[in-house]
Amino acid sequence: MRWLKFFAKFTCSAILPVILTPALIFSCAAFCVVEGDTVLVGKNLDWFVEDGIIVINQRNIIKTALLFDSAKPLQWKSTYGSVTFNQFGREFPLGGMNEAGLVVEELSYALGAYPKPDDRPTVNEFQWIQYQLDCCQSVEEVIQNATSLRVAEMLVKLHYFIADRSGQAAVVEYIDGELKIYTGNRLPVAALTNNSYENLLRYLNRHVGFGGSMTLHPGVGSQERFVRVATSLKERFWQDDGLSMHSAFHVLEAVKQNDTRWQLVYDPQKLAVYFRTRSDSTLRRIDFENLDFRCHSPSQMASINTKKVDENRILLEAYRESLNAELIRSVFTQLQHWGEIEEVPAGFVRRLSCYPESCFCGETP
Repeated sequence: MRWLKFFAKFTCSAILPVILTPALIFSCAAFCVVEGDTVLVGKNLDWFVEDGIIVINQRNIIKTALLFDSAKPLQWKSTYGSVTFNQFGREFPLGGMNEAGLVVEELSYALGAYPKPDDRPTVNEFQWIQYQLDCCQSVEEVIQNATSLRVAEMLVKLHYFIADRSGQAAVVEYIDGELKIYTGNRLPVAALTNNSYENLLRYLNRHVGFGGSMTLHPGVGSQERFVRVATSLKERFWQDDGLSMHSAFHVLEAVKQNDTRWQLVYDPQKLAVYFRTRSDSTLRRIDFENLDFRCHSPSQMASINTKKVDENRILLEAYRESLNAELIRSVFTQLQHWGEIEEVPAGFVRRLSCYPESCFCGETP
C-alpha cells in the first residue's frame, strides 16, 4: 500500500475533500487459487501498523456513505452478513468475506485516479469494500454495479482484488479516472500487487515460463512480487498433497516482507477465514457457521491479536464505540510517529469512530 500525507485540517463539522501527497510505498499482495472444488484467497498486508479489529457486519443494516465533499452519498441496505478486517474503524474495512463467499480486498495503487465528481451516488474508497460485501454475492454482481457508483478519495488511492466461491476472480481499478475491470480471459493470473494489472502482466510476460527470457528476481518491488506469486500458482507445488489453506500460506510466505503485518486466507467454500499476524504467528480461524448476522443481535468484534481463543477459533466480544475510537487513534498515532501523516484533528477521528452510530437496523423486531 502507498500511504499519503494529510494536508487538510478537519473540524467536527467540516465536510472537506482530503488533499494528499505521496509518502510511502506499501507492498501488499493478493491472489486466488482454484483446484477442483477448493477455492482459496490469500492476502498479505505489508506496512507499519499491525493494530486492527475483526468486525461481524450484520444483515439488513441501512447505511449512508461517509463523504468529505458535497457529492451525493450512496445509501444502501445490507443483504449479506460479513467478516471484515479493519484498521480505520468499523464500516471502513481493508477487506473481508461475506456469507455468500464473496471476498473483497484492497491494495494501494498510488498512480490510480478516481473518477471526477458526477451525478452518481458516491462512497469513499474503504466503504466501497463494505458496500460490495453488503450487497453482492458474486464477482459478476460486483462488476454489474461497479459503473453505477463513484469512488471519492478519503485517505488513499486503492485498487481491488475480488473473488467468489465459484473461483471467479477480478481486479477493479481506476486509471486516469476510468474504471478498468479484469476478469475471465482478461485475468490470466488471478493475483494483484501494487501496480496496474496491465503493467504487472507486461512485466510477467518477460519472464521464463510466461513467454520471456528473464529469470525470477528476488526483489521486493510490486512487479517482482507479482512474478513470484504467478510462479507459485503456476508450479502448483501442492499437487502431491492437495490444495489446502497451508498451501495458500506457503504462497503468501513467498512474498512476505519485513513489514508484513497480517496474513489472511479465505475459504469461500467452507466459509472460514484463517489468519496470523507478525506478533502472533499462531494460526487462528473464524467459522461463519458460529456467527449471528441478525441485525437485532448485539454487534460483535475482536482485536486481531486477541488472546481469547478456543482451539484456535477466536472468541468475540460485544462491539463498543470506545474500542473503535481507540483503534483509530492508535493507528493514526503510529502513522504520525513514523512521520507518515501530519497531526490528525480530533474531529476527523470522531467522524470515523462515531459513523457506525448513523447505521441502523432496517428490520422489524
